[in-house]
Amino acid sequence: MDQLAAEDQAYVFYVCDKDEELPSDFRHASQIKAYCQQKGYFLIWMNRNIEEVFWGRKVENGNKVKEAIRFKTSGRIQSLPESVFMNENAQRRTTSNFLLVLDPWLKRKN
Repeated sequence: MDQLAAEDQAYVFYVCDKDEELPSDFRHASQIKAYCQQKGYFLIWMNRNIEEVFWGRKVENGNKVKEAIRFKTSGRIQSLPESVFMNENAQRRTTSNFLLVLDPWLKRKN
């Protein structure tokens, strides 16, 4: 990845998908953040997993497909507060920095 062309962008997705929040997990996350900054990569994280960020709760593995279909068909994506995706603190549960990183390239409706 060090040999990417100047117009290419590299993104690293870090999902804090643990049942227990351990200080060592966040030390690891800070090492990943430092590495990405050093290499010029964009770091996008979700704490703890994508379901908790989008749905605000844990979803059992056997229910993920059903919940995803329900989420999509109900239009819940429209009612999610932007603040969930604009958090700089990786230790805050059910949040992400997704929009902080990608907003400059997104074409969003107001």
